[in-house]
Amino acid sequence: MTAILEPHSTGSSGSTGSRAPDSAGDADPVLAEARTLGFELATYESDAGQLIFEWRRGDEPRPQFVTRRVALQWMQEFLAGPRLRVG
Repeated sequence: MTAILEPHSTGSSGSTGSRAPDSAGDADPVLAEARTLGFELATYESDAGQLIFEWRRGDEPRPQFVTRRVALQWMQEFLAGPRLRVG
């Protein structure tokens, strides 16, 4: 397994490989808005050598994508969708 470590990030080990938050596109407005909601885009290489992009937030399910473009598109659609309001 090879970790893809982005600048200014720290990785943590997991069963599918080492992961690191994606800071390569910090200027991207989708990443910025996602971070305000607690999401991080992690990038790692699987045991099979496939590069994986994974959205992480706490213990929630972690959607995984094989391209960064599709991961960002998914988050853009998620952010544009209806938000649950508590209170």
